[in-house]
Amino acid sequence: MRYFEELQTKSKTHKERFALLAAGTVTIFIFAFWSLTQFTPDKQYVEKSYEVGPLESLSASISGSVSALKESFLELQSTLNIYGG
Repeated sequence: MRYFEELQTKSKTHKERFALLAAGTVTIFIFAFWSLTQFTPDKQYVEKSYEVGPLESLSASISGSVSALKESFLELQSTLNIYGG
């Protein structure tokens, strides 16, 4: 309270700086409260996602390639049996 009494006797620029500081502080608190309420995910709407890591992706790719090669080999073998034997 004493500062406010002394503020009346200060220069206009000092009063304006104080007003700007007070307004900025209030604005920052309002923005912080707003961002916490807006950007905090609701637990009921959060989807559980499973991210595939690089090793899992590599192993899935290799197993897919091996199974495709196996199918191609079996198809080639059956084609050779039809025409060759």
